[in-house]
Amino acid sequence: MGTLITTLILTLIVVPLGVAAVLKGAAVGEKMLRKGEGQPETAGAPEKGGGVRAWGPWAVGWAVGIALLAIVSVISSFTQVEAGTVGVVKRLGAVQNTVFEPGFHFKFPFLDEVVVYSTKVTSYEASENPETSQANYTDYVVDSTTSDGQTVQLTFTVLFRIPSEGAASVAQEVGDMGAVVENVIKAFARSVSREVPKGFSAEALYTQKGQAEAQDVIQARLEESFMAHGVIIDQYLVRRISFAPDYVVAVEAKQIAKQNALTEENNIARQEAIKKQTIINAEGEAEKKKIEAAGEAEAIRLKQEALAQNPLVIQYEFVQKMAPNIEWGVLPDSIIPLIDVRGAAGQ
Repeated sequence: MGTLITTLILTLIVVPLGVAAVLKGAAVGEKMLRKGEGQPETAGAPEKGGGVRAWGPWAVGWAVGIALLAIVSVISSFTQVEAGTVGVVKRLGAVQNTVFEPGFHFKFPFLDEVVVYSTKVTSYEASENPETSQANYTDYVVDSTTSDGQTVQLTFTVLFRIPSEGAASVAQEVGDMGAVVENVIKAFARSVSREVPKGFSAEALYTQKGQAEAQDVIQARLEESFMAHGVIIDQYLVRRISFAPDYVVAVEAKQIAKQNALTEENNIARQEAIKKQTIINAEGEAEKKKIEAAGEAEAIRLKQEALAQNPLVIQYEFVQKMAPNIEWGVLPDSIIPLIDVRGAAGQ
């Protein structure tokens, strides 16, 4: 409504006054120019068509204003909605059910206002350097605390969009795109991001697993809050959780101690393994010797049994081990003399 009143004032009052003033000034200048050239004026004689001349500047001014009003009206009768956006029509401030999809559309001049909403994925980011961020909407990091009292800072990104079928409802209940970001995205994202870490210990949030769990919890809560206001959240991303420098140093020292303890445990385990292997090897060697001894004993026993059954075997082995040049030998009385087998054979 304000635009209509402003346009009418400009085109039907300001412009005509300006045009009339210019035309009157031109007429006065023309008269002065004629007077300077010495042209006589007829005193008391009314100018031909004086009434028309008197209204001439105003008529021209109004004609110009009306023409300008018509041009502006035609131009404002059309609007173009870009791809990835929709336009919600507000007529004299009241939200209409009409939603303009991307393209060229007609609207009532001066009465209809088109509020544009983005239906594509839009980003809101909280970072340490928002001025260098490439997000659509930027903000500073969120401070919070853990369940054990450690201070943390969250850097995150929220990806959201407004469905075209719900744009009219968003316009009615929330406002334009700036109001959506300020009163829904920013308000809930920062509040929930500040509350959820309080349910986690610092040690849990220091790990990738803990951060992923916190991220899932925050996204689930934001989905519910955003949906109540007609906004869809595509993803909540924790980019970084920063801890106080003292805590980082303490965690690193603890990790180093754990690593050293683990290394020592590995060394002990390795020594135990070597010890066990040595014992196993010794037991194996002892078992081997035992088996060998048992084998030798069994061999001796079998040999004894064979000798007992065949006493001449001893004499035969004795002959076999004699030097080649010895053909006879003197034996004890209990031993049967050997026969020169080679001599008997004529060798």
